[in-house]
Amino acid sequence: MNKIVIVEDEYRTRIGLKNLIVKLNSNFEIIGDAEDGKEGINIVKNLNPDIVFTDIKMPKIDGLKMIEDIQQMGLSPKFVLLTGFADFEYARKALRLGVTDYILKPVSIKKMKILLEKLSKNNKIEEFEGELEYSKIVTNMIQTIHSCYGQNLSLTKFSDKYNLCTEYISSIFSRETGENFTIYLKNYRIEKAKELLANGEDKIYEVASKVGYNDSKYFSRVFKDYTGISASSFIEQRKINSKE
Repeated sequence: MNKIVIVEDEYRTRIGLKNLIVKLNSNFEIIGDAEDGKEGINIVKNLNPDIVFTDIKMPKIDGLKMIEDIQQMGLSPKFVLLTGFADFEYARKALRLGVTDYILKPVSIKKMKILLEKLSKNNKIEEFEGELEYSKIVTNMIQTIHSCYGQNLSLTKFSDKYNLCTEYISSIFSRETGENFTIYLKNYRIEKAKELLANGEDKIYEVASKVGYNDSKYFSRVFKDYTGISASSFIEQRKINSKE
């Protein structure tokens, strides 16, 4: 469901748009409306819609300034301009701001239907492309864990790398793998630690360091929580089993 906010100072136009959009396409939901750009900024900030329909000339803050302010806040809904002004300067500035589309007032049923179908189609394509991109990100994260598990890995490092917030990185990792990032990393490290301890070539503190734990005591606690036995007991069991 695509969530829409309408920012339009003319009451009848605003109400007409709300009714028309819902009537023409069930994939869209009107979640809020505002009568000027200042109120529009607050509503977009609070409701985080997918699409914003906005007039250009409005009191307090005009539509283009509102778009700039919203984008500077880090929000990125699609913007559709409602305009009766065939003004080149407005159009040029709107393009610079990345406005998705526009529709001329008075709005016709035919043109609105075409616009909504286009927005719906584009959104599905973007969602699919987004899913592919996030799957690639998680795949890369897993490959990094498997090859660099001994290094200092964290969600913060990955969020910096992909320019995504840590909460979102965590969310897509859990969704793709079915496991929390921290748990996945810990489990992989301990499995690698078991392999190293079984070889018997390294001391416990050396194994701890090789799998990413600078504090050997903390490593020992994590190892016991994961395996049910201490690292030293694990080594002894391996020695006994190898003699049998």
